[in-house]
Amino acid sequence: MSNMDDFMKANLGGYQEKDFRESDSIEIATSIIEYGRHCKAHLQKQDKTANIDGRISILLGSFEFQMVEAQVKTIPEDIDTTKDFSYSCETKIINIARFRVSSNPVVLFIIDRKRKRLFFKLFTPDYVDYLNIGDQKYKTLHFDNSDEYSDEVFIGQVLRLVKHTNTDTDCYVRCKKIRQIIRNAKKTDYRHNNDKLVAGKIKPYDEYEVYQRGDVIGTLAAFRIKQEGKRKYIRNGFIDMYHHNGKDGVNIDEHDIAVIHFEKGYVRITRQPSDSINITDADFANIVLEIAKEVDKENLPVLYFHKSPVYWFNGNLMYQMKSEYIRLPWEMRF
Repeated sequence: MSNMDDFMKANLGGYQEKDFRESDSIEIATSIIEYGRHCKAHLQKQDKTANIDGRISILLGSFEFQMVEAQVKTIPEDIDTTKDFSYSCETKIINIARFRVSSNPVVLFIIDRKRKRLFFKLFTPDYVDYLNIGDQKYKTLHFDNSDEYSDEVFIGQVLRLVKHTNTDTDCYVRCKKIRQIIRNAKKTDYRHNNDKLVAGKIKPYDEYEVYQRGDVIGTLAAFRIKQEGKRKYIRNGFIDMYHHNGKDGVNIDEHDIAVIHFEKGYVRITRQPSDSINITDADFANIVLEIAKEVDKENLPVLYFHKSPVYWFNGNLMYQMKSEYIRLPWEMRF
């Protein structure tokens, strides 16, 4: 037997067809992600890093702005991605987001080699909770055309998740004015109905501009309203945030609202659900902190809610409150 025959029969590691498929998939994903020059892909072929295949850099100009942990999977060629489809993946990548192994957002890319299409799932806290993987090793994910990659959709989802604030932009906060508005809240005919504030088209209260960060403007209103069937007036208010798009500073392309409720023993400020990219929780926090300084005189802590986590403002201090999801007995029956 020749040396070549001996070599071919020897127990040596080699390359399989799946290795070439993986290389093809990485090249397809990289090409699509980098096409618009808004993102840079750092995806490794035959990567041995546990749980991830690399990272994606979101760029601001030519500079790295945000990193995203990424895993890349190739779907079988018999799956038709021109219509809704499903893919079963290991839950390792989901658990990175679930247990916050990385401080960066986490994404799963699904590649259709046959049609050269790229799909993705960003594992936001809400999505991870919805998946409810527990100790499952695999989870089936469902995809449709809305999950196909584009720079606009991908970057938008990531920035809504991390809520970036441009730290090189100065903030202007009218601290004294904020405290005066809260302290001098006037009685109004605004009605309190089932935890919702209801009024006509004309606002029966005064709004004051108290905050600015670049193109983001914040206003504050506080007033006292009478509860249904009661004599006592209770304090309430609004924080409105606007992002102005355009050189004239007139066109508004984003508007977010936080509602202020004075509860028994604390103040609850709830930011309404939002898809804003330019308006951040940090913008609201600059106003909330001044409110907290004022109501601290009454020994009232302030709780700020927007998705998760909850932030607790107590005078000059701010804390991040962590919570654990508990499945109640009656939920288990479903």
